[in-house]
Amino acid sequence: MKKVIQIMGIFIASLLFMLTAPSAPAQAAHNGYRIKVLKTYDSEASIANAYHAKPKTQAYVWSKYFGGSEDKNFNYKDFQKKLYKLSNYRSTTWFVQQKVRVYHHLKSGTYYYVTNFSRGRQGYVKASALQKGYSPYGYQILQKKYGTKNRGSFYIKNPSQNVYMWDWTHTKKRLNLKDYPGMTWNRAHIATVKHNGKISYYDYLGGYLRGNGKYISGYVYTGNLTEGTNPSHTGQNIVYPNEFLNSSNYLNYIQTGHYQKLAREIVKLFPNTPVDLGLSKIAAYNYASDDEGVLWYEDKNTVSTKGYTDIISLKSASNYLYKHKTASNTVKLAGVKSALDKAGYPASKRTALSGYKLGIYIVNNIPDKYGSIIQDGAYGHASVYALILGKNE
Repeated sequence: MKKVIQIMGIFIASLLFMLTAPSAPAQAAHNGYRIKVLKTYDSEASIANAYHAKPKTQAYVWSKYFGGSEDKNFNYKDFQKKLYKLSNYRSTTWFVQQKVRVYHHLKSGTYYYVTNFSRGRQGYVKASALQKGYSPYGYQILQKKYGTKNRGSFYIKNPSQNVYMWDWTHTKKRLNLKDYPGMTWNRAHIATVKHNGKISYYDYLGGYLRGNGKYISGYVYTGNLTEGTNPSHTGQNIVYPNEFLNSSNYLNYIQTGHYQKLAREIVKLFPNTPVDLGLSKIAAYNYASDDEGVLWYEDKNTVSTKGYTDIISLKSASNYLYKHKTASNTVKLAGVKSALDKAGYPASKRTALSGYKLGIYIVNNIPDKYGSIIQDGAYGHASVYALILGKNE
């Protein structure tokens, strides 16, 4: 009988241990909190894990421990700091990354680890403070389409109209495209946006602002854009060879560009030799005297000379220009004439040229902050000089 009682005692003790033991270990404690991950969600911002704040909620988004991140908002331990008051972000859609059970002393609760669209805001928030779906307020990005077919070049449809580039929340204007009528913008993706129950489409555009080197990007309403290369180059300090549509378009830039005064004077030295865009590309990529990196965006490899014959390099003239890039245009032009004379192309021969075309590309010591980083140290200017003659095959 005594043996039976002992066996029953052992059985009851084992049963009590099994009932009181936790089903799975929680994460290591930080600041007195223990966190047990219940579910991990797809990290992409999608409707499957989109939530927004419940009306009149008093909840906060609490800090998450990232193991020594340098960002002051993200180097606190779990639940050590209230980062954001949820009610201040009613137009924000939060995307759930994890569902967790949080234990602290004798209390526990269910929380979501969330992040906003740009991942600039993230942390733990009480699950009961959120409701499923995109926020009904503000502009909500429902979908982004990437891939080759969704890229391309675009420019403003109406240069006299105010067309703004917005941040992803559509609350901050990054710039007015009207102020850059000659820019060709590159599209990275297309966004489907919902606002006041209506669906519209925005292009995510980016580009370097010529002359100051600043890269800027943001969302622009698709209806305000035209696909293709901008035929206008108004206000552009530097325009690369592949941004011109044809020889006529390029010649118009030379005749009207603010920094093309020297180029205009050199063209006049060849009165019967028309400017040719294809030959000018060959001059720029195959024969230029230039700052290393000025044509970096264009992947400066030599280009094919197919379609042209009898190409004559006037490198002595372009070398002179580059060597004296800080001189006045008057000094430069005199030096070009002298170099051409020595190369066997005095004024009389240039006037008598027949059947030839002119390849010319001039970036004449133009202020360029981006160039100062990769070209001339702290000089802050860009220079490219290229001059050739050639015939069509």
